[in-house]
Amino acid sequence: CGNERGVYYTSDAGQTWEAKNCGIEPGDLDDIWFINPDEGWVVGDGVYKTSEDKYYATPSQLNFEDICLNGTDIDTLLLTNKSFDMSTVRMQLTGDINDFTVLINPTFDMQPCKELPVRVQFSPTSLGDKSAVLKVIFNEGTAREEEIDIVLTGSLIESSAYPNLTEIEVNPVRVGEVEKIPMIWNTENEFEEI
Repeated sequence: CGNERGVYYTSDAGQTWEAKNCGIEPGDLDDIWFINPDEGWVVGDGVYKTSEDKYYATPSQLNFEDICLNGTDIDTLLLTNKSFDMSTVRMQLTGDINDFTVLINPTFDMQPCKELPVRVQFSPTSLGDKSAVLKVIFNEGTAREEEIDIVLTGSLIESSAYPNLTEIEVNPVRVGEVEKIPMIWNTENEFEEI
């Protein structure tokens, strides 16, 4: 126990030491006390209690709203490994799997006490509402297995809006001046917005 979150563990009578400060905020520590082999407390600039491994995937839902034809949107979720041990992570999509893509290898090892951003892409292939579930499985097939479901939703819309001009020429434009030119948009649908 000591300065700058200094909590270390040895299993070989001090030959090697491993940092065990997952979840402890920056600051100095004064004392560590275990009431049994699995439950202990660390005190200093804060009070901390050991706990079981925890795994998070946030947010629990990614909503990509409306995407126009040939459009793509990307959003990010954050995986967190609150464990002193390496965790194997496997991700699997179910539902409209052709419309959503995880932009990372779906199986990987995650370092102890770390966070990892995971980007998800929505590229719908047909009109209408789309949904999928991204299953994030930590430590599959072990006693530490935990599964978290992330709901993915989005929609491909068809827009009939088009501008009355396809090219605008502004001459001359001086540096530091703003030139505004109105452009009229047309649509074939009465209540369509752009």
